[in-house]
Amino acid sequence: RELKNEVSERTNAEKKVARLNRLYSVLTGIHEAIVRKRDPDDIDKLYREVCRIAVEDGGFRMAWIGVMDQESRMVRPTAHWGNEQGYLDKIGLSTADPGQGPLGRAITDGMYYICNDIGNDLDMGPWKKEAMERGYRSSAAFPLRLSARNVGALNLYAGEPDSFDDEQIRLLESLCADIS
Repeated sequence: RELKNEVSERTNAEKKVARLNRLYSVLTGIHEAIVRKRDPDDIDKLYREVCRIAVEDGGFRMAWIGVMDQESRMVRPTAHWGNEQGYLDKIGLSTADPGQGPLGRAITDGMYYICNDIGNDLDMGPWKKEAMERGYRSSAAFPLRLSARNVGALNLYAGEPDSFDDEQIRLLESLCADIS
């Protein structure tokens, strides 16, 4: 029994190290993309590259960035990468709606929102079925800011539950500050 516990702990530690290594690769790739960005008016290209790097280097199932229209308070997807399969077409997002979900709260509150178990999170209500059908098991939404104003959010979806721990959250929070 002790050996079984030891093997399990070691396996979990190895998975955590692998996830962190992928995340450090994401951080490096996105920071390089930020440095190489030449045209300040072409932010959508940078957002698309951020999403691509998160999926290809970070192993996330899907990543997308939503930006809020200041007048209507509607959030429109501006870039995505990965296993999206129409997910973004099926979700309507308004930060004025009380049932705004993780993304809306990340934008309005200016704080990240983590869902480590999409199947059992009540806040995922209207999006849960669509998310589960695409293999999303956990998600994270991090606000993006322009000056002191929250303007959008980076959303990441992982294929395993409990994909976001405190260390990863701190790194992703810092990354989103850099993207902002």
